[in-house]
Order: sequence, then structure tokens, then C-alpha cells
Amino acid sequence: SEIIEFPVVMVDVRLQRAVAEFHHFVKPKVNPKLSEFCRQLTGIRQEDIDNALPLEDVIRRFERWHAQTVPPGSRTMLATDGPTDLKEFMYIHSVSRQGIRFPSMFYQWIDVKRFFAHFFQCQQGKIKAMLDALNCPFEGRLHSGIDDARNVATIVIRMLKLGCSFCEIPLSRLPYGATATTASLVAPEITTTATETVKLDKNDTNASSS
Repeated sequence: SEIIEFPVVMVDVRLQRAVAEFHHFVKPKVNPKLSEFCRQLTGIRQEDIDNALPLEDVIRRFERWHAQTVPPGSRTMLATDGPTDLKEFMYIHSVSRQGIRFPSMFYQWIDVKRFFAHFFQCQQGKIKAMLDALNCPFEGRLHSGIDDARNVATIVIRMLKLGCSFCEIPLSRLPYGATATTASLVAPEITTTATETVKLDKNDTNASSS
């Protein structure tokens, strides 16, 4: 398994809205030919991958975008729909197996499924189930990385408006230098494709306690 799409939606916690996006396809090293199943599931075309940059270059572009987008004095915290994106695709498959470097911010994150279940005292659910519970429509294509990221951002924004500070339970973490075996114990297996960042303003009371 390799990362083939790198979608990020930035949410301003103070403004409670999405303020920026970063989106790149990624050229895989091990399996450059997409399977029919993958193309049908994600909507990603072979030409999207053929014309994409390697993951290392996409990460560098993300770092430049992040530095240019986040105002001075603010900080960001990643938020994902479960642990799979960062625990498996980022750490096990990219860092551990391929030796690819990720910024330190990728080693701790808000697991939106866990926070949603804790905040509403319910079972953990998928993106569509969380949106349904919030009376929000699913926008776009399921399993499209950028569409999933936008929908997870919608969930985050709605939860912020309902009073969730995203500091009610501990963040999910991967320690620097951890082995793949150690990393696999961080959280249960949950399949996901969405990633987004939540921008935390240093003057925002919710953000300062995260």
C-alpha cells in the first residue's frame, strides 16, 4: 500500500470555516500501475498518477504551502478520520519501509471518529454516518481523498459550532523513532482516506488548551 493522494483542508478554529486547501496526487514507487479496483474506488486515473510527483516532493511542497498559509503565531494540528492514514500509510508504509521523512506535525493528530463518539456518546462511525448524525450532506465522491477531507472538515466545523473543543480526550500519537510494531499499537484498525488540518489560533481559547 502506498500514498497516491495527498489532500489537506485547513480549518480555522476561530472562524469555524475552511480557509485553504492543498491537494496533490502522488506517484507510487513500488506499484506505479493502478489496479482496476483502485481506480474504481477512488476515481483516480492512471494519468493522474503518471503525471504526479514522488511523495518526497509532495511533502516538500506541502511544507512550503503550510509555511505560507498559516499566519505567524498560529499552530496547526492534523485531524483525520481514524488512524489509518498516519499510522499505516504514513508511518508503516512510507517512513518505516521507504525511509521517507515527514514533518513532526504528522506524529500526533485528532482522531475525529474518537472525538465524535466521545462528544456525542455514541459508537464510532464512518464519515457518512457522522454527517448524517449532524444533518449534513456528503459532498463529492466517497473514497476520493480531497472529497473525504472536505467532508471531514465539515464534521470538524459542525462539532466546533456545537461546542467541541477537541481537547476532551488525548490526541493520537506516534513517537519519533518508534518501530512499526510499536506504532501498530497506537489505535485500532480503521480504514480511511481523508486527511485535513485544523488551524489553531494562539488567541483562541479552544485551541490553546489542545
